[in-house]
Amino acid sequence: MALQQKVKMNGQKVLQTSFTSIYMGEEEYSLDSYVRIENLNGNKESISITLHFYVLSDRSKFLYSKQYEFTPDMESNENFIKQGYQYLKALTEFENAVDILEV
Repeated sequence: MALQQKVKMNGQKVLQTSFTSIYMGEEEYSLDSYVRIENLNGNKESISITLHFYVLSDRSKFLYSKQYEFTPDMESNENFIKQGYQYLKALTEFENAVDILEV
C-alpha cells in the first residue's frame, strides 16, 4: 500500500544557457507524489514511521523523507503498517490522499 498526495515544494528558478546559469529567484512547485512507509520502529506504546516521497510519474525520483509518530491500537486486527497509513490519512496534511494498492 502507498498514498498519492499532492505536495508543495520550493525551489530555485534558474535560466540555463550554453555559457551560464541565471538565478531567477524562488518558486513554489506543486506535484503529485507517491508516498510510502519505508521504515517502522517502536513498541505497543509508540510507533515511529519514516515516509519517503517520490515523484508519482517516476517513482525512482526521490523527493524527501519525513518522520511521524503514532500510538498503535493493540486491539486492532490491522498490522502496524496499515495502522500507519490510517493514522496519516487522519492528518490534515493527508486529507486528500488517495490509496495506491500495490500488487
